[in-house]
Amino acid sequence: SLKSVTEGDLPKKMPDPQTPHTSQPILTALAGLQLSSQPNKRVSRTPIIIIPAANTSLITMYNAKDILQDLKFITTEEKKRQGAKRDNEVLLQRRRDGLLTVPYRVIDNPQKLAPGDWDRVVAVFTMGPVSWCQ
Repeated sequence: SLKSVTEGDLPKKMPDPQTPHTSQPILTALAGLQLSSQPNKRVSRTPIIIIPAANTSLITMYNAKDILQDLKFITTEEKKRQGAKRDNEVLLQRRRDGLLTVPYRVIDNPQKLAPGDWDRVVAVFTMGPVSWCQ
């Protein structure tokens, strides 16, 4: 699901009934350690693609999946006529080497990215005039 890909949920482990209970001195030592606020979360490794937020862009949240996953261009206006809804994020799947399926997270609001998320950005689509400094 999109939530498990973006948040990186881990399955909960069941305690081993054969493992003896921890002794009190070890628990006291562990109590002094600062525990993470989300101990069962792992860091997501899903690549992120950023697209423009403007509805006048050629690629929008309406047609990103059609373009990037299905390799078909459908205009935003046509998607709206078809009754498509605008999602905040799109999760798409791409086949690599014909065998491996790779998920990608598509967003149009980079301000919602955490600092660690920028390491996973693999593409940025822009719109407007080119202004490249050399």
